[in-house]
Amino acid sequence: MLIFISGGARSGKSQYAERLAATLTGARPPLYIASGQALDDEMKARIQHHRDLRDQSGILWETIEVRDELTPLDRPFYKEQAVLWDCLTTWLGNFWFADVDKHALVDALKHQILTWKEAGIPVILVSNEVFDEPVSVYPETEEYRNWLGSLHQWIVKESDASIEVVFGLPKVWKEPANETDSQRIAVSLTVL
Repeated sequence: MLIFISGGARSGKSQYAERLAATLTGARPPLYIASGQALDDEMKARIQHHRDLRDQSGILWETIEVRDELTPLDRPFYKEQAVLWDCLTTWLGNFWFADVDKHALVDALKHQILTWKEAGIPVILVSNEVFDEPVSVYPETEEYRNWLGSLHQWIVKESDASIEVVFGLPKVWKEPANETDSQRIAVSLTVL
């Protein structure tokens, strides 16, 4: 099952995604793919906050870091291990100003997502909702938002479920067609 979760900064999307991953994982601990880079004090604090939340959850997490390339994903994945990637907004931003082929990286990401989906691996992709902000005077920022918007639309199209978290409250925009998956989403809404 592929689930997309979006929300603004401090909306509760990460905590919700972590609880959902715990309900979807099987015999293996859930895999947390972290994209944050501790480049300043604010990001250091945010990364530590996320680590603390995972530590306090009572769930054993396996964590890998995927900051600006997909090489760490060159490993086996398992149907009985939910994958939580937090977050795609940060991942895209990490290499936005780098001298890299953005098309190739985003295409590789899409390929990885489809590979997980076809293998039946439960995957939760988290991203920020940045589209309510005013138009930026910086063309690079608008280009970034356009890329992110296109990526979000593609993920929602491919996803089994799409959920937006606002003020800690999840709103399901796209429900799974499968009854069992739909029930799993419904249960996750009650564990807040």
